[in-house]
Amino acid sequence: MKKLYFLLAACSASLITYSQGNSNVYSEAINKGFVTVEKPGMNQINQEKTGVVFWSDDFSDPTTWTIDNDTVGLGADYGWSIDNSVDGWFFSNPVSSTSLGNFAELNNGDATTGTQLSNVTYTMTTAAPIDILSLAGTEQVSLSFQQYGARFNDLQEILISVNGVTFTSVGDNLDKDVLSSAGGAPYDNPDTKVINLAPYIAGFSSSVWIQFRWTTNFPNSATNPNVWITYGWMIDDVELLTNPSNDLTINSYYFGSAGLPYYQIPTGQIAPIDFSAQVMNNGALDQTGSTLNVDITGASTYNGSSASSTIVVGAMDSLFTTTQFTPSSALGNCDISISVSSDSTDINPSDNAASETIAITDFTYARDQGVIDGGSFNAGEPYEVGNYFDIFADQDLKAIDVTVSSSSEAGAIIYAVIYSIDAASGDFIFEGNTDDYTLTASDVSGTANITLPLFSPLTLLSGRGYLAVVGAYGDGGASNDLVTATSGASEPQTSFYYDGTDLTWYYTTSTPMVRLNFDQTINIQERAETGISLKQNMPNPFNNTTIIEFELDKQMEISFEVLDITGKVVKVLNLGNMGVGAHQINLNSDSFRNGIYYYSIYNDEFKVTKKMLIQK
Repeated sequence: MKKLYFLLAACSASLITYSQGNSNVYSEAINKGFVTVEKPGMNQINQEKTGVVFWSDDFSDPTTWTIDNDTVGLGADYGWSIDNSVDGWFFSNPVSSTSLGNFAELNNGDATTGTQLSNVTYTMTTAAPIDILSLAGTEQVSLSFQQYGARFNDLQEILISVNGVTFTSVGDNLDKDVLSSAGGAPYDNPDTKVINLAPYIAGFSSSVWIQFRWTTNFPNSATNPNVWITYGWMIDDVELLTNPSNDLTINSYYFGSAGLPYYQIPTGQIAPIDFSAQVMNNGALDQTGSTLNVDITGASTYNGSSASSTIVVGAMDSLFTTTQFTPSSALGNCDISISVSSDSTDINPSDNAASETIAITDFTYARDQGVIDGGSFNAGEPYEVGNYFDIFADQDLKAIDVTVSSSSEAGAIIYAVIYSIDAASGDFIFEGNTDDYTLTASDVSGTANITLPLFSPLTLLSGRGYLAVVGAYGDGGASNDLVTATSGASEPQTSFYYDGTDLTWYYTTSTPMVRLNFDQTINIQERAETGISLKQNMPNPFNNTTIIEFELDKQMEISFEVLDITGKVVKVLNLGNMGVGAHQINLNSDSFRNGIYYYSIYNDEFKVTKKMLIQK
């Protein structure tokens, strides 16, 4: 399947956008664990069945774990502790584990009082090796534990060692929700996590050490000295269990046209859709006849499957449907069922299936899933945020839609811009924009979807890529005057964030609820209303001079002005009484700094405005 990646030198992972959900529908990990058939007592041996516990620890004896907190004399507020009470500032309840009693807890100071430490690592490791050869009799084993907590920019990681010296990462909590001021939530209490260790145990190792590691300032500890919020991490009832004989798991799946998923597709942009999945064999036996199956019902129907393959023990395989799905033009939902099967009966079929829904629409083109799970905000600074869209047929764009969070401020001024993508360089090229829109009290009283009409219709060309963004000027303060809602995760380098303070584009792994709107009934600011046709400056962006063309339908007094992003007038020209026809202005950037500017042609009755960008 084709996948799209833009190579932008300034891009980095989700620096400013926080979302509730880091689960990516485009590459969603579905790991719901194993069914424990029985649970023997502490360190008991059971070699007669698969899928059963052969070793466990409930932290009733703290000496079975070695703690390295990387700090001395700071108390229980820093690092790992093992007892039956909550020490952290955020959580009032302990992990609701099966055993109750003692549990392990990670803390890093108190975020409310600013006592957190940066650039630290805390570890908790089994004090003695676990003899898998004697206890399980097989290298086909998994690690299971119950947990409670929340994460921000910290890394909660699980590692193992087969020699007690070198530790290998086998899992983490990056699939969990991010908790921030824009949304999110703690983990389920308890949350059970299961990790297949078979791929990491080389040569039938007899001994394994288990380690839980927490690191601050992930993923930019070296370059970002800020102390990020630490909510805490609680762990209990750690178990090792033998893998069941037959257990396939959909580790991730993909669907989309040109490699990207679109959750609302206008009839004018219907294109063939591919399906694939990364399938893991977590069982103890090779899985013959492994097949990906996709069934679609609703407005359009489809039944497809991959070629069958054998997935060996501990291996991951990519399965692709052999035919594409092309929706009909019938409006409505298409319900997608994705599953994987083999010649054997799967002991845990719950992690073999997933579902999605897409909608065929009259004019809305959307990459978001439609349910708000977080937000992207500007913290009072100028910014733009939005999504890349593939265009499969020429079509006139009339507007850009955006869903704003109730955390936005009434009175904030927003706008939208459409950029084309230079296929060779990956640069964003300005194509069109909307007028300014001032958020009202009703816009921020709930969840508002706002339609921002373009100054003039823009024909989007087949085979091209376009970036649609919504922006805000910022008020220079710390408040979030615009919070753009997000929904679902985005494939890296396909959703973008422009920082108006450092004039840099970043990519975000959350999907902003910014959509294309092809509704031809939307009112556009027509030339007939003003008698003025103002064209986009060329070139744009520019570093020296640019040409601004406009046309008049009648003779009139005309003035020209340029405003910076704060609204300050930086240039005014009185053009006088000008006749009917085409005119142009040559604008020099010598007196301007880099950034976003607005230029207007106006008189006492009318004013027409467009946006330009200076990059020296």
